[in-house]
Amino acid sequence: MPTIFRTYSLGVSTNRDAVAYDFNAKRLAERVEQFADNYNAELHRWQGKGRPRDIDNFVSSEKVKWSRDLKLKLAREVEIAFEKKFIRAALYRPYAKLHLYAANPVVDREGPVDLFPTKANMGTKNAAIALTGPGSEKPFVTLVVDTPFDLHLASFGSGTQAFPLYEFDESGSHRRDNITPKALTLFQIFYDDDGIARADIFHYVYALLHHPAYRTRYAENLKRELPRIPFIGVAADVRRLKSPAGGSQKKSEPPHVGCYDAGSFFPLSAIEKMQGDAKPDHNPKASAKLFHAFADAGKKLADLHVNYESAKEFPLQRQENKAVKLDWRVEAMKLSKDKASLFYNDFLTLSGIPPEIFDYKLGNRSALEWVIDQYRVTRDEHGHIASDPNRLDDEQYIVRLIGQVVTVSLETQEAVKEFPELRFE
Repeated sequence: MPTIFRTYSLGVSTNRDAVAYDFNAKRLAERVEQFADNYNAELHRWQGKGRPRDIDNFVSSEKVKWSRDLKLKLAREVEIAFEKKFIRAALYRPYAKLHLYAANPVVDREGPVDLFPTKANMGTKNAAIALTGPGSEKPFVTLVVDTPFDLHLASFGSGTQAFPLYEFDESGSHRRDNITPKALTLFQIFYDDDGIARADIFHYVYALLHHPAYRTRYAENLKRELPRIPFIGVAADVRRLKSPAGGSQKKSEPPHVGCYDAGSFFPLSAIEKMQGDAKPDHNPKASAKLFHAFADAGKKLADLHVNYESAKEFPLQRQENKAVKLDWRVEAMKLSKDKASLFYNDFLTLSGIPPEIFDYKLGNRSALEWVIDQYRVTRDEHGHIASDPNRLDDEQYIVRLIGQVVTVSLETQEAVKEFPELRFE
């Protein structure tokens, strides 16, 4: 099938995450300023020594984390000037949002930064479908994002790539649709529906990428290449129906309210049978209803995943240790062996974790396990704190986030269960 998205982008590649990311914007600014001073000092030392050609053996690695790109910048005599405006929110790992200094040469490749302009007058925020690129050794992952995201968002061994709804010019003042006119036309032809919009296609794709039948059917393709997106339609001789709630019915029975015909995968060539007097292999009217069911489901999922910090907090049971002073600070959280409880800190244990949330995986970890992995204090080789996720201005952010991610996981699983049925040979 022709390309649906005009352009796509790899995630941000820093080659020095410890410098470019931090949970705290002030700490990040101080670290980047120090990095800039150290780099500039090395640049001036190199210039003062007559610009020796062997840069690899000249520069010191004690204070600067060098990369090939950064050495090329030094060779071009590029100085680093810290500017606060380059500090952005970014999704570092699933459901783990950090501050990022999104400017070269502090980061080697800015990647998708321009896809998410910061101008307040843009009206509609952009969104992009991030997914594991070809060749990843990890299971397929997809997650809608509305901020810059890291190259290894949930994929190691292969970069994370994203397909945005819009793209922008360098100033961020003008946007254009990223779904191609040809793709829009083909969807409208197949479903015989001129009302299909680009946002519908975007959300249709997101829902399809979550559908268990799609992931099973295209499992081998997803390991080797970017996803192929088929048309989902209702075959002309369909015999099975399924309601959104999971109830099935026989063809002889009257349709349930809101019920959908079971869908099948159709290739691009199916459009050829819709020309002239040829009888199509599918029922366009029923197929259009199915398309919009997927688009609606995809929009629900996208809103849920992007706005996870606004989700309702799941009512986990809080077991407080009365022998310890009230404390919301996290050092390193840990699940119990049965995963029903979470040791938050010496003061607090959270229990009553629904077991089904661990079925919502992004790579080899569930969403909650990503939060546990990322929201912990780490220290450098000298024992000094290198990263601290605790917030002085919002002490209960992490405990609240845990409940929100549990809710997002449950609602994601419920949404997937309610997907229309798909079948394939």
